[in-house]
Amino acid sequence: IQGMTLEKVAQKCGVKEEVAPKEVEMSNLPIFYHTLRQHTIRFDSEVVGKNLAELELPSDFLVLLIKRKGEYIKPTGSSVFEEGDLLLIQCEDENKYNETLKTFTA
Repeated sequence: IQGMTLEKVAQKCGVKEEVAPKEVEMSNLPIFYHTLRQHTIRFDSEVVGKNLAELELPSDFLVLLIKRKGEYIKPTGSSVFEEGDLLLIQCEDENKYNETLKTFTA
């Protein structure tokens, strides 16, 4: 019996086992491009001179990377934002992203 016909033969013989499809855990889905966003900190931004920990950002609003003067910086809680910093942000909820950015210019 060839592999292609094995399933049909097992079904005819009554030995085919039905297997329920596995549920995919949502937390393990890949990060999609549309959840990654960029934001440049303007000179009049409220966050200039503040560190990441001071901002008290929502847990699902993640600053992944800072590009400053051609260099890439992995942010920590003590990272201080400067004018012109380009932030790579991961946030799945567009409304939350927009609302959080409003605090940058308040």
